[in-house]
Amino acid sequence: MRFWKNKKNLFIFLIMFISIIALLNIFKFLDIRHRQKYINDLNFEKESVQEYSPVIILDLAIYEDLDDKELFQDEIEELSKKRDLIRNWFATFVDMHAYRRDIVKRLPYEIRRNEIVMQYIDIDDFEAGRIAVLESDKEALRRETIVKRYLLENNIIPLSSPYELNMQNFIYRLLSYPLSLIWIIMVILSCIDIVTEDFDSGTYKQIYSQNYTRGQVYFIKWISGVLNSAIMWFGLMLFVGIYFAFKGSLGNFNYPVYTAFKGILPYKTYLLLQVPFILISWLTIVAMINLVGFLIKELLNVFIFMFALLLSDFILRDFVVVTSIVWKISPLNILGLNEFINIIDSFKQFSIFSGIQSIWLIFIYISGYKKLKTMDL
Repeated sequence: MRFWKNKKNLFIFLIMFISIIALLNIFKFLDIRHRQKYINDLNFEKESVQEYSPVIILDLAIYEDLDDKELFQDEIEELSKKRDLIRNWFATFVDMHAYRRDIVKRLPYEIRRNEIVMQYIDIDDFEAGRIAVLESDKEALRRETIVKRYLLENNIIPLSSPYELNMQNFIYRLLSYPLSLIWIIMVILSCIDIVTEDFDSGTYKQIYSQNYTRGQVYFIKWISGVLNSAIMWFGLMLFVGIYFAFKGSLGNFNYPVYTAFKGILPYKTYLLLQVPFILISWLTIVAMINLVGFLIKELLNVFIFMFALLLSDFILRDFVVVTSIVWKISPLNILGLNEFINIIDSFKQFSIFSGIQSIWLIFIYISGYKKLKTMDL
């Protein structure tokens, strides 16, 4: 049994290498586009605030000119608050626009803008959504503001965009859906034939009828799949690390990430928190490929089945929200790992879902073992 099939793995490594190179260039393009889009949206929101200000002032003047304005004190008070917020909103935009290309100097004004929008949402959610062109969801604004305030207080340079090309941000994005599909597909491709080639080549009778027990053979097949994919993945990550090291853009691994049950965490701590899920999910996916290999046996059909599974997952995500219990208990929740970690709101819940993933691993591994043990050779 070979742990490292040179021709196949060299070909897959080359394909994945080209994919990573392409992805790095896509990130460059997306970073530039996002920064330009931010400036455009900033200008549009500034104009939106500027256009809406006279409307509020006029409505307020109409109420204040009424003879019985005492009857409309609630409306007058609300419009007065809106007027003050709109004025502050516009004044903040003047400063934001002045530093539109300087993310560090713009940061305190972005925080102030978010706070103003959240106050406006408390008064009139619908109207705030009409005026705002940038982020206007209150919960998203709250999390964003907490992160930005942490950046400001700790003198950490903010990312120029969600696609800024540095090592820390690249790893973070690779653990977010849909980019996580890249390394899942790599795992599938690198170990999909470790079981099926036995049946395709007709050597399964010799392999599973030797002195080794079928359980030992099954375990070796599973471990070889894990090692095969791990060597390939860490080889690719080594290349990425060297690339970013030469560019001098490793990023800041103390960069803050917001979590529901821990609040702000430095990214290195956040990544460490993800390691158990990554490890368990990796072992589970390889065990799943082996199980499907024993059930279907033909390489092409196993390949079609695994990609049909990923396609089903992709389609389902358009209909079932990420906070659903479906993703929390799915053996493929590794695909949306960042989103999954962010919606866990207690250590107890974290432990429960870690346990569920472990149960999936044990169940799939034992199912494959039982299938092999009862297989008629």
